Amino acid sequence: MIRHETLNPPLHVYPINPWKIIETSFYPRFLAQTETLYSLGNGYLGLRGNFEEGRPYSQRGTFINGFHETWPLVYSEGAYGFAKTGQTMLNVTDAKTIVLYVDDEPFYLPAASLQLYQRTLDMQTGTLDREVLWETPSGKRVLIESRRMVSFEHRHLAVFSLQVTLLNAEAPVVISSELIGDQPNQAGVDDPRQAKGFAEQVLMPQLHYPGMPIQLIKFAAYHSSRSAPAEKLCTRAEWTLDRARKIGFRGLLEGQRRYLDDFWRRSDVEVEGDPEATSRPLGEIQQALRWNLFQILQASARAEGTGIPAKGLTGQTYEGHYFWDTEIYVLPFLIYTAPHIVRNLLRFRHSMLDHARQRARELNQRGALFAWRPAQVRGDHR
Repeated sequence: MIRHETLNPPLHVYPINPWKIIETSFYPRFLAQTETLYSLGNGYLGLRGNFEEGRPYSQRGTFINGFHETWPLVYSEGAYGFAKTGQTMLNVTDAKTIVLYVDDEPFYLPAASLQLYQRTLDMQTGTLDREVLWETPSGKRVLIESRRMVSFEHRHLAVFSLQVTLLNAEAPVVISSELIGDQPNQAGVDDPRQAKGFAEQVLMPQLHYPGMPIQLIKFAAYHSSRSAPAEKLCTRAEWTLDRARKIGFRGLLEGQRRYLDDFWRRSDVEVEGDPEATSRPLGEIQQALRWNLFQILQASARAEGTGIPAKGLTGQTYEGHYFWDTEIYVLPFLIYTAPHIVRNLLRFRHSMLDHARQRARELNQRGALFAWRPAQVRGDHR
């Protein structure tokens, strides 16, 4: 049985705010949902809303739209025309993790004595912010302030910051910035929406640089290609990182705000009316509406050369596949607010046309046959 509070968390923990999703205390019962709720993305790159320290988590997740693994589809009884290959969006290297040690003790949220906790998804700035006041077992008070962003202006870039302030005593502080390459790609066995699991390692390191310094401001560049060698991808990542360092953290935040100011100018819907005419407070409706608009942007803005996965880039549900929902539900909104995104999405669908015609011939049909649940490349799955 699903607990009612799992679907409707208490308002004192998640207060109504027209532009923000705010969490005012650590609420582990709602962990899986908030990882999706606090996800960030730009249509190409998606980060699940995991905590900086890496634990606890329901599912760690970092995703690149269209980056996938293939696997054979097995049927108990085969038949002519059945699809033979499945494709699953992969969980790629996690750059979110920044572990804090004070007096050589790690900050671990479930066991920490918290004097202050607030996590905020700001839909005007496009950032996920957290402020925590931690009292260590020895009585030292540590203010931890973090911010993360997936850039809309710079398609391949994610930015992280962590600031630590000791308020009442001195202590040795260690900040461990990590890149976790061996990400799990396992799936739930009791949910048909979940992605295919892979027991073996699916990402194999090809090139790395030793001896690079760890900084408080963390830039992470993600590039993918079907044909470029590892050296070329590293060069592209270096270009992205050099540009980010030149612009600086503050400049990147300003660019994100300009982008979102333009989006909301074109796309915002303000809720007005008689509060007595609805069972929900108008503020709650306004908050939910803007969150959904923000999710459309996060799923589509830089989906160039790809489609929009059914769950955006918030998780591996539905294998990361593209459904007909895009044309039916998403495009009508984008046609009026962001026609350039619609052009990119239609070009991607058109790129599948030859495969759709081939699929129709295989099934002795005329014209083009698009799958209702196409995969990332060929479009012949399911």
